[in-house]
Amino acid sequence: MTKNQIIRTVAFLLVVSVLLLTLCDLFEYENSHISERIETYHDLPRNTVDAVMVGTSGIDRYWITAKGYEEYGITAYPLSTDASPTWMIKIMLKEAVKKQNPKLVIIDMRAFTNSYSADSKKFDAASRRVIDGLDFFSLTRLEAINTTLKLRMKSGDEEAERYDLSYFFSFIKYHSKWESDSFSFDELENPKSQYLGFYMHSNNSINAVGEYFETVKTSEKSELDPIVEEVLYDLLDYLKKQDYEVLFLDTPHRHNANEAKRMNTICDILTENGFSYLVCDLDGRYNIEEDFYNDGHVNYYGAEIFTEWFGEYLSNSYDLPDRRLDKKCDKDWIGVYDTVKEGIRIFEDARAQKEAK
Repeated sequence: MTKNQIIRTVAFLLVVSVLLLTLCDLFEYENSHISERIETYHDLPRNTVDAVMVGTSGIDRYWITAKGYEEYGITAYPLSTDASPTWMIKIMLKEAVKKQNPKLVIIDMRAFTNSYSADSKKFDAASRRVIDGLDFFSLTRLEAINTTLKLRMKSGDEEAERYDLSYFFSFIKYHSKWESDSFSFDELENPKSQYLGFYMHSNNSINAVGEYFETVKTSEKSELDPIVEEVLYDLLDYLKKQDYEVLFLDTPHRHNANEAKRMNTICDILTENGFSYLVCDLDGRYNIEEDFYNDGHVNYYGAEIFTEWFGEYLSNSYDLPDRRLDKKCDKDWIGVYDTVKEGIRIFEDARAQKEAK
């Protein structure tokens, strides 16, 4: 091959790579708050996040990131995704340490009470939320894709493909956006989270479930889903080799009978392997009718209560620095809690005006 041929080949590959990257950015999974959460984390100054929280929506609905900073000086960031599959937790931990050096990792326990073997396809979208939020050329993205496809095959899903190109090139999956013209080149700007990853929604943040719900309490145990069990033990082996401290956390929500039994099994496994955990009860700290928007998540008012309690717990239990004294954090952290409260006020005013009509 001549020198000119090599140059033309390299140029062609660069053009194709740019085209693929552009298409995948335009035709990514439409769940902006997840992409914004990951993008914002990536842009924070290096080594300023002392605790990373990974898992499902049981994290980002509960921890008001900016309140933790304003009131306790704690920079704990929710690097979580809705209904995150268990195997994505290790992926997100690898992503978390690329630019940060966390002293503490907090892992959401509720992902491990799920079942994947019956129908892994229903978790397809949840996997893509993570994959589509990662940098296109990153090794963690490739690992996330490979792990997802491997476990889908292992689950017995007859329609699963070992090498499904739509995981690598998202525009294949979301091609319907071509027909609807529901995209804009503005989407390439990588929007950031106004609230440092904390979930805000005009309905869920201020709505209330409006009724008391029971949660099952039992000493019984049940087997974990085979994939969950395999992934959990693999995660624990990985965590034993890391330098940071680890806390497993089950935020307050309703447990049904199966979840409660599986949670007991999970706690036994964590204890046997020397890991700390907290299973939060629905105790007198919460008014269930007013502080939850459904039986699985607190609203903003419940998040305020949880953040106050958990902020105190972290301050008393771990040696985390007061980042309010760190000038590197000023630009990204100061004033964000005011933005959160202003957002809630706008939601409340809009609801009041609607009810007045």
